[in-house]
Amino acid sequence: MKPNSAKLVPLEGLRGIAAVIVMLGHMVRGLVPPQPGTLDSLKQIHHWMLNGAAAVSVFFVLSGFILSLPFAKDSSLARVAAALLKRWPRLAALTVIACLLSWGMIVLSHDYYEQAAALSGNYWMRTHFNAPLDGHEISWIEALHDGLYRVYLFGDVEFDSPLWTMRIELFGSFAIFLAAPLLFALKNWPLRLTAVAGAMLAAGTNFPLTYLSDFLAGTVLAMLYAENKLPENPNWLAAAMTLAGVYLFCFSSVEHRAIYLPVKAIVPAAKYAHFVWAASAALIIMLLLGNPYLRRVF
Repeated sequence: MKPNSAKLVPLEGLRGIAAVIVMLGHMVRGLVPPQPGTLDSLKQIHHWMLNGAAAVSVFFVLSGFILSLPFAKDSSLARVAAALLKRWPRLAALTVIACLLSWGMIVLSHDYYEQAAALSGNYWMRTHFNAPLDGHEISWIEALHDGLYRVYLFGDVEFDSPLWTMRIELFGSFAIFLAAPLLFALKNWPLRLTAVAGAMLAAGTNFPLTYLSDFLAGTVLAMLYAENKLPENPNWLAAAMTLAGVYLFCFSSVEHRAIYLPVKAIVPAAKYAHFVWAASAALIIMLLLGNPYLRRVF
């Protein structure tokens, strides 16, 4: 695939699949009773293929890729300024809509989610998905404040708690808008990789700054793609990459199965798990852009 392709449809397909995984993962987490022996097979699917945390890393690596790519053609200050100014309004429009819809559903359903949680014994649902609401807080103006600025300043959203990722998305985007033009301007790959590695080390492993590494992984892929350095993958290699990508995607920080012992030896602590998922996302992106058959499928 040439770097000047009009739209990277395979990556849009990947984004859609990641969104469905997050949605289904939350549904299982919210609706399936936590007691042992109850729907255990569904819980196992939730731990593996419905790995919402891994899907979040897919989003961040994709964002790093897609947001970096335009700077391959235009790295001017005007382009950087425009990108910085447009990003918050674009994201805030979506988070405001999400929080207002959540407010409307709460008003219409009253405390039905608490009643459902009492029947299933599901703590996550009873606390409104880790964001308990008092009666005086349930107003459209509070929902508006949540979606407009609280999610971006504090990361905690009472009306739609899964929106915690949007704070990382906003500031990760800002970092990419500043870093990508400089990295594209360097031209020298050893210098580029040294700069990226240094930024990743500086970001460390503390939440939420550690997720900058996911965005930077996407930037590196964007530079490879823009300079036509991503290799074409024959079908046999694509099959191996698919297995490896799924294997890494299904990893969890609490995984104890023997099949994941090699990963656990390298990633001993939970705070490093998202690096595994970022590697999975990078592998899958390289796969989709480098294999003609999978490009057509997606």
